[in-house]
Amino acid sequence: MHTPTDNTSAPGRGLARLGRAVTLGLCLGSAALVGCRGDRSEDPPRQFFPDMDDSPKWKPQSQSGFFPDGRAMRPAVPGVVAFGSSADPADPARQAFLRADESYVSGLAQGQPESAAQPTDSPEAAAPEYLARIPARVPVTEATIRLGAEKFNIYCSVCHGYEGDGLGTVGRQWSIAVPNFHDPKYSDPAQFTGRDGYIYYVARNGLRTPDGTIRMPGYGHALSPEDAWSVVAYIRALQQTRLGTLEDIPTAQREAFQKAVQAERATRSAGDGAAPAPAGAPAPQPTPSAQPTPPAPAPAAPDAPGAHSAARPPGPAGPAGLTLPRATVPELIQCEARA
Repeated sequence: MHTPTDNTSAPGRGLARLGRAVTLGLCLGSAALVGCRGDRSEDPPRQFFPDMDDSPKWKPQSQSGFFPDGRAMRPAVPGVVAFGSSADPADPARQAFLRADESYVSGLAQGQPESAAQPTDSPEAAAPEYLARIPARVPVTEATIRLGAEKFNIYCSVCHGYEGDGLGTVGRQWSIAVPNFHDPKYSDPAQFTGRDGYIYYVARNGLRTPDGTIRMPGYGHALSPEDAWSVVAYIRALQQTRLGTLEDIPTAQREAFQKAVQAERATRSAGDGAAPAPAGAPAPQPTPSAQPTPPAPAPAAPDAPGAHSAARPPGPAGPAGLTLPRATVPELIQCEARA
């Protein structure tokens, strides 16, 4: 009987057994590591980079033995001002931290402390001196009015209404009438309630009755000075939409205005059950000799149900006595906000 012989040399067999042993050891070690994952142990964890795990730093509200008062958080150096996130001195965001122009920040006349203001709409109360106009550093442009429209519709319209007439969804439910910005006392700078600084100050700080009862909370947490002045500019634009005439609209924008009037007429006619006017019918053009005198502004009555779709709340009334979509206001009224 023939017996096969192993021709492998002794050193070769030794290396093979060593390789198998190393492989088996690695497999057992990996299994041990995987099996211990998640197990509890009283031994401290192994730290391969202790300088990263235990880096020297001060945590908020922690103690420190280095400073005499024992506080890790240090008070600001006297005279220091907030710098912002940019090292550029011309960065507009830094100006908001500096508060160098107190009138721009407070809405009060120069040199008058902000603590002197007690915002109230009572004529008997001693009113502080509010700025009559929007500060010159605020450019009243279309972008400014668009920003004001955005913020007004978010924070103000729920009470004051999208038209600024005090007929918002929540404003209708108040036991006290919400101010109607089309009331002359909110546009006459001879009265403190008609000053731009007053509207700005109330928007950021709220309104109180003479006995200190809060009638409106302040929105300074949501409206920056730039936002609040933009809201004032937009309110002035809303007021102008009820005071102007067709001739006040620039010629280049008059066609867009007439189309908006026609669309509004069609919407109202559909809501009232009447036949809409033909789409191609031109809007009536006032003649210089028959130009009607605009009536004195009065509080607006709520629109009839069904006059507007629920997709967009109604907009401000236009010179033709109709309600324009709110989207047309920034296009039609720009610098009139400061007139």
